[in-house]
Amino acid sequence: MTTRRPWNSGRAVGSPVEWSLRRDTLKNAFDPLVRPILAAQPFRYYDEASMVRHLERVLANAGIPTTREARLRIFGRIDLRTTGRWPVGIEVKARDNGRYAIEQQLACYARSGLLHGLILVTAVERHLRLGDIGLGLAFLVVHLSGAVRAPTLATRL
Repeated sequence: MTTRRPWNSGRAVGSPVEWSLRRDTLKNAFDPLVRPILAAQPFRYYDEASMVRHLERVLANAGIPTTREARLRIFGRIDLRTTGRWPVGIEVKARDNGRYAIEQQLACYARSGLLHGLILVTAVERHLRLGDIGLGLAFLVVHLSGAVRAPTLATRL
């Protein structure tokens, strides 16, 4: 008997058809979060904290409750975390902290086991090239210009 790994196990399992279904699931799952962010352009912010506050208001106006600076056990605090059955963590970057530092931070949040997905909302265009960093859960990069990228889903919503 073979055991199937869950989607967020971090290992590639399944056929290309299954991966295609996962890409569609990713788009559909993140759509209610991404659309209000893109519709709220242009973002007005002075630093990362004001960017997080603005994003929190945008999501609240869209009917999406969040927790700011949500504690993820010993793995740190993420900028925003949606509440509900399928929590998604939202990390906000107003400037470039270096690719390695961002990847390590996101990987730490993914290891918490408390999130079903991660969204990086960034003002840095270079972050769109993060690619598949092997987080083991659904991951999406949203640039404030309106560009959206996932490792397997490069599109504009």
